[in-house]
Amino acid sequence: MNLFANLPECTRVIIVVIENNCMARHIKMTDEVIGKLEQAFAFGCSDLEACRFADINPSTLYDYCRKNPEFSEKKSMLKLEPVLKAKKTLFDSLEDVKVAQWYLERKCKEDFNTKTEQKSPEDIPLSALRVEVISLPSGKVQLSEEL
Repeated sequence: MNLFANLPECTRVIIVVIENNCMARHIKMTDEVIGKLEQAFAFGCSDLEACRFADINPSTLYDYCRKNPEFSEKKSMLKLEPVLKAKKTLFDSLEDVKVAQWYLERKCKEDFNTKTEQKSPEDIPLSALRVEVISLPSGKVQLSEEL
């Protein structure tokens, strides 16, 4: 039974066009697509960036991760690659005194920080303040504060 048999010809054409445009593009997670995603994640890309790189819709990735939890775990591990590579590069460069000093200034701030920390007035306890009134020869009063 043809549902469109009683419709005029031009109406059938419009309906067919609308039906064809409504069909979603189905992309299979091929080995090539998965490889591109893995490569992008190893670069440290976000999910959205990796999907753009692999030319897929983010919902395709999320559906795949939901059905394949092991891929989701692999994705998380791959995203750590740039951090691990940077840490290894830094570690390999610690023979250089300047690199070692830079590292210690950031990792052991208490012992190796070269910057002086300025405290705001809110950080100073009131008990540390001493106010003294000084009388000048002109009869004016001047306040002095000491820490």
